[in-house]
Amino acid sequence: MSNLPPWTDEYLVGSYLIDVQNQRLHRLCRQLLDYYAHESHTELPTLLEEFEGLARMHFETEEALLAKNQCPTLEPHRVEHAFYLAQIASLRDQSPIPMQSLSSLLGAWIGEHLGGTDMNDKYYMQDRRNWVAQRAKAFGPIDV
Repeated sequence: MSNLPPWTDEYLVGSYLIDVQNQRLHRLCRQLLDYYAHESHTELPTLLEEFEGLARMHFETEEALLAKNQCPTLEPHRVEHAFYLAQIASLRDQSPIPMQSLSSLLGAWIGEHLGGTDMNDKYYMQDRRNWVAQRAKAFGPIDV
């Protein structure tokens, strides 16, 4: 069993699509480490490729949502995404995939990115939705 923190609703950001993608990525993190722990190393490259593809799609979705809502931390968020994708690619190209590096990367993604960066943007997006709702109530619907 992996030593990653379990999924909790505290990781939810309030966007259905982003939340579903984050939950799937979290499950893949746990699967990757569980396969490694049970010496099912033949599954790792395929699972890591699946993780990389979903991460890439998720990051694009997240960045588009942040851009649409003029999030002031979009650029640093993009930099983090690029860092994680580069690290995943680096691990994918190694044989065998180094367990310590994989575990550190996945733990950082959950603890620092999902639990930190995404949470900061969650609060911005909540404030933005509240602002939009107040403006719509006062002036009618607006497109943001």
